[in-house]
Amino acid sequence: MIHELYANKSSFKKIRFNRGINIVLAEGDDNTENSRNGLGKTTLIHIIHFCLGGNPNNTYLPEETFRDWEFTICIDIFNEKIYAKRSFNEMSIIIVEGNFDNLPLKPTYSDEMQNYFYTLNQWKEVLGNSLFGLKIENEFKFKPTFRKIISYFIRRDEDIKKIPFKTSATHKKIDESNCTSFCVGLDWKLMSKYKEYKDEVKKLNENFSNLKNIYGSKGQLVPEMNRLKKDLIKIKNDLDNYRVHESYRQIEKSADILSKEIQELIEKTIFLNKKIDIYEESIKEEKIDDINVEEVYNEINFYFPENVKKTIKESKEFHKNIISNRTNFLKTEIQSIKNELILINREIERKSNKKAEYLEILNNFGALNEYNNMQKYYAEQKSEYESIVSIIKQFDEITNKKNKLKIKILDLESRFQINYDENISHLNSLINIFSDNSSYLYDVPGDLIIECSEKGFEYNVDIPRINSTGKTKMIIFCYDLMLLENFVDYNYIDFLIHDSNIFDGVDSRQYASALNLIYEKTTKFDMQYICMLNSDSIPKNNLKFNTEDFIVLELNDNAIENSLLGFEF
Repeated sequence: MIHELYANKSSFKKIRFNRGINIVLAEGDDNTENSRNGLGKTTLIHIIHFCLGGNPNNTYLPEETFRDWEFTICIDIFNEKIYAKRSFNEMSIIIVEGNFDNLPLKPTYSDEMQNYFYTLNQWKEVLGNSLFGLKIENEFKFKPTFRKIISYFIRRDEDIKKIPFKTSATHKKIDESNCTSFCVGLDWKLMSKYKEYKDEVKKLNENFSNLKNIYGSKGQLVPEMNRLKKDLIKIKNDLDNYRVHESYRQIEKSADILSKEIQELIEKTIFLNKKIDIYEESIKEEKIDDINVEEVYNEINFYFPENVKKTIKESKEFHKNIISNRTNFLKTEIQSIKNELILINREIERKSNKKAEYLEILNNFGALNEYNNMQKYYAEQKSEYESIVSIIKQFDEITNKKNKLKIKILDLESRFQINYDENISHLNSLINIFSDNSSYLYDVPGDLIIECSEKGFEYNVDIPRINSTGKTKMIIFCYDLMLLENFVDYNYIDFLIHDSNIFDGVDSRQYASALNLIYEKTTKFDMQYICMLNSDSIPKNNLKFNTEDFIVLELNDNAIENSLLGFEF
């Protein structure tokens, strides 16, 4: 139980709590609307959460306002009365006092400060272990924590939702499921693993879809992989048999030069042969027959004088000499050309032989840059091949992982039912407690529905045939009281705290019945109930007890000093 709550400021109203019902009463001017608001009822709940490791709500406990404040709570931990002080200046440290012998996790002693302390995480671990039997379960991604579960027992305004299983807007569906399973005694670890496996399958499906959208299906990739593999074998074989000549390019260049030179020589031989033909033809044309000019003229009775005959003879001799000399010159030229052709043909033969040697080298060897280009191309093709192999491997790995997860999920689905069946007796007792609680308020039994399906444990609550405005809040009231009774039975948490809004909109009859039920339950099971009530809404005429006997703190709006904090902010 909670014994005390106080602060390091005298303006704060120190509170001593008792077993049974504890009422923090807000008095006000009945003629003034909402005069009981702002007195500190809800702030008190946030202070208790702060002392129990919660983050301060900036609306109710702004850090700039409470910078030099310290709050101390006295609470039973492992049946020991422990005082725990937490300040806004050093929120990560909780200073503790008391007997720590029964505590499994001992606090650390500070020689400098001469006190014992827990870190914030250690403090939450101790509270979770003591109040709920929570263990550290680091291997689980989704798990109930002390801060999540304590919200079922210290309901803030934002914790009162349409259903009792959700205590915070930040709680995910898996948080509701895990915390509820833990609270009713079912194996939350099954739900945690189921969610983890389902998330993995979802992620794998997304990865599979992304691969398919980018690269196509596995069936489309396999033919491309096979083609590349075949090409790689051929290129690799060509590379292995490739012979590199260091002077390949120079030889190739020399062979090209020889080809041009040989062509030029051939063209020269053609020219020279034509020249010989012309010279030989000239020789033939310049052979003149030995014609007797004098006889020709005699036939026509024309006779030359002796002096003319002498001149003709001389002319004939001169002409013969010219023809003879020119013929001899042409013959000499022809011979000279033939000699030159012999040399040219020899040069053609020599160059042709050299070119043949070069071509032989070029046929049997390759250039280094070509070899490098082949290697580069091979590397590119190999990289593409390996990329496709890797993508296909990813397809296969995703499929294999999904198949393994499907097996794990099927196993979990069977274990859900086994765990449910093993705890059916305990679940029925909780269902009966909830039914009894709701019947006490409405004369109609409510339903706490706990089901098991292939998706895990599912929860719902309802009070059939009741349509009152406050029905939802009374369902939460009945559920919380059921949880408290369940944990008290196992010697764990024994207190429940509700803000006044748990009764907002509730008919006075049900309001009174709820308080009467609390009175009976706390008396019977030695439990503690702390509630914030507005004086003008308490249905005193229908109560089985006097509320004034259970008031632990009275707040009013007569003066600011009479509020919880003693000041406004």
